[in-house]
Amino acid sequence: MWLDGRPQALRLAKSMTGLLIVQGIRLAVPRDPGQPVYGEVCVIPPEGSPDYRWALETASKSGCRGLVGDVDPERALYKALHYPGDGFMQAVIGVDPGRECAASAIADGVLVWMWRGRCASVGLSIKGFLDKASPSVLNIFLGSGPSFEEAEYSLALAGLSYTIVEEWGTTSMPYDPPGGVYTSMLDKDLLASLTIAYRGLVGWRGRASANI
Repeated sequence: MWLDGRPQALRLAKSMTGLLIVQGIRLAVPRDPGQPVYGEVCVIPPEGSPDYRWALETASKSGCRGLVGDVDPERALYKALHYPGDGFMQAVIGVDPGRECAASAIADGVLVWMWRGRCASVGLSIKGFLDKASPSVLNIFLGSGPSFEEAEYSLALAGLSYTIVEEWGTTSMPYDPPGGVYTSMLDKDLLASLTIAYRGLVGWRGRASANI
């Protein structure tokens, strides 16, 4: 249950609600203060926030078995998803290079992070995700398409190791495990990055593959 009412926190919750619900995770945001909402884990704002006391009172009535919170809303979301652990057990990241890079992260089987931007920035962007998600095991898979070298250099500068995965067919034949639900939610580049992540995860070799 999302009880962090800060504007940036609510924007994050709104952007993630649809993606999580298709994966079997309901992110509830109370709209009517008088209507009870129940949740297993409650995300509360940092102490000192205007709605901190209200969030604690609401959480106590909701049956939450855990409270999490953070100054950074994204980190708070990850805490809720891997509760009661200190971090995700495993994160798998796929990177689709091109005129822009797209990247997706699957943490403990859940798609939790998506990014697109300049390939020169992909390394630092992934590093930022990792600092917040704190996975115990990390695998990064980089597609072998255009702008591969720029993305490769960016990952190396960020100190991130990776495995090259053949990119052929990731746009025309994306892997969509829940049966097509991602196709209507993600653009072709993000779907390609997700496909690269799954290919790497299952050891798909395709035409060529190399470890770096």
